[in-house]
Amino acid sequence: IRSEVAGRIDQLNFSEGSNIAKGKLILKIDDAEWRAQLSKAKSQLDLAKKEKERKAKLLEAKGISQEEYDQSLSRVQELQAEVELIESRMRNSQIYAPFTGQIGLRYVSPGAYVSQGQILAKLVQTDPIKIEFGVPQRYAGFIKEGMQIHFKMDGNDSIFSAKIYAFEGRI
Repeated sequence: IRSEVAGRIDQLNFSEGSNIAKGKLILKIDDAEWRAQLSKAKSQLDLAKKEKERKAKLLEAKGISQEEYDQSLSRVQELQAEVELIESRMRNSQIYAPFTGQIGLRYVSPGAYVSQGQILAKLVQTDPIKIEFGVPQRYAGFIKEGMQIHFKMDGNDSIFSAKIYAFEGRI
């Protein structure tokens, strides 16, 4: 799990080693500054929309040029894009589990500052499990998609079954 935005951790909603359901809020980065920026941008957008409406009436009455109206329209579009950008950052400040799995050790603590792209924790899908393994070259020609395989894991005497769904054809 990596952070898409930088900021101070506001909430850390998981215990190390716990199971996490898909869609659960794992971590929230403080978004107070973005909320303030959003409020300011929305206020400016409202004002720009009113100005654009006034200029549209003036343009109809030939009281202003098309260029002046286009400038006000451009300002509205610019502020709408700014609002969308801030809202996107706010959404990215909330990190949800992308799939159900088990979360490992955390690399951050509540109140810590995280950088964009920083690893926060590792989440491992436990059902179904994806395994990767190498096959000696002499047996590579026998591997087929859909083939059933059986395997064991170190420290466990049980025999597990799996189905091959893809393979790489490299030596």
